[in-house]
Amino acid sequence: QSWKETLSELGIAFDRQAFSSIFGMNNALALKKIFGQQPSQQVLEEIADRKEAKYRAAIRGKAAFMPGVESWLRSFTQMGIPQAIASSAPQANIDALGKELGFDGFFQTIVSAYNIPSKPDPAVFLLTARNLQADPSACLVIEDSLVGVEAANRAGMSCIAVTTTHTPAALARANLVLARLTDSPVETALQKLGLYP
Repeated sequence: QSWKETLSELGIAFDRQAFSSIFGMNNALALKKIFGQQPSQQVLEEIADRKEAKYRAAIRGKAAFMPGVESWLRSFTQMGIPQAIASSAPQANIDALGKELGFDGFFQTIVSAYNIPSKPDPAVFLLTARNLQADPSACLVIEDSLVGVEAANRAGMSCIAVTTTHTPAALARANLVLARLTDSPVETALQKLGLYP
């Protein structure tokens, strides 16, 4: 909705299909796809700032965990598995969402790819692994974007894809595809991926 409102103010049509094509990208790559060329830094920042302000206003008092997410976070914590956020969103959005959901206590590191190469480039996942002092091959990415699944593959990480935005067929390059996290206990999912005894 924040993308649609911001772009409509500029006379640019934007629908669900267009959103799906940029979902998971940072603003720089998303706007390059939307315009068909890289916009100037000034234009990029102006559009991104307007769009992100709309997003942060929209989530205030309305954000909620997707089904199963909170229980998975708690399970990983109880199992002693370090957790991280590796997001294409700007840090201000991650902070705003953290304030709404109260998820800060779950994560050992939070990395924004806003100013580094966007997914499908694996940079954000590899930086997150370094912050956790973890080998990429021992990491599990949970994603719902096509570019996120591709980035996980390029990083050499296992990937669970959740079909909140794309079909199972579209996400088939993930190691495991779930309709929602409530469909599987954490231990079962990890066993299927060979990451748990």
